[in-house]
Amino acid sequence: MMVLATAGGWVGARLAKRLPVRWVRWLVIATGLVMSAVFFRRI
Repeated sequence: MMVLATAGGWVGARLAKRLPVRWVRWLVIATGLVMSAVFFRRI
């Protein structure tokens, strides 16, 4: 898990540098909203 998390962070950082700032911002917001909804649904 640690190896894949590290690889994902590395790939994500490289991808974030290539994408427009607006796309990265919305991707982060969408990910947070989806994760929050999943966690609240599990309660």
